[in-house]
Amino acid sequence: MKKYIIYTGIISSILLFVACGEAEKVENLDDIGNELSKKLANDPNVIANNTCLLTLDKNSVVVNWTAFKLSEKVGVGGTFDSVTVTGVGPNQTIAEAAKTAQFAIYTTSVNSNNPERDMKIANSFFGTMTNTESISGKIISLNQDGSGSVALTMNGVEKEVDIEWSVSTENRLKLSTAVSVNDWDAKPSLDSLNGVCTAVHTGKDGLSVLWPDVEIEVFADFKSDCE
Repeated sequence: MKKYIIYTGIISSILLFVACGEAEKVENLDDIGNELSKKLANDPNVIANNTCLLTLDKNSVVVNWTAFKLSEKVGVGGTFDSVTVTGVGPNQTIAEAAKTAQFAIYTTSVNSNNPERDMKIANSFFGTMTNTESISGKIISLNQDGSGSVALTMNGVEKEVDIEWSVSTENRLKLSTAVSVNDWDAKPSLDSLNGVCTAVHTGKDGLSVLWPDVEIEVFADFKSDCE
């Protein structure tokens, strides 16, 4: 009986030792896991490596415009072949990346697929303005509801313009707006252009009309570093 009691005591001690050892082991693993989590959370390199960043493809930026002539307001479309964009760094969202963008649209690069007309636009319209080798600007805001604003400087005048924006599933940013060039004191330049284009701006009613309204669309592609 005495031997049985001793034997039982030894077994109980062994089980208690093992149980305590396992508990300590689990506790140590939990501590290690918590400590590792803290280190990962505070390590910017680990965060960056696990986050997809979007970067502007500067060669993809396209600025399209549509002007209007004749009393019937017939559209004439074109683009600018030379545009530079700065101030856009990698970011997790296109809106955050683009909201600090600044740009310059070079007016002599106007392209309407009609060289003679392009020369008249460059010389008789933009060329008669003050310091308008380029139309410069910056994004002021890109709101979550798809609205926003940009600042445009032309003819020595800076104006804030309301825009609409959206992002496609292909990571393409689209900005669109409609402006009147008269807001930049450009009516004399508009009249100058209309004067050298009277023949093509005169409709069946005998009136030569070049409207001040211009519609603008801008497209820019962003690349993900996770692709």
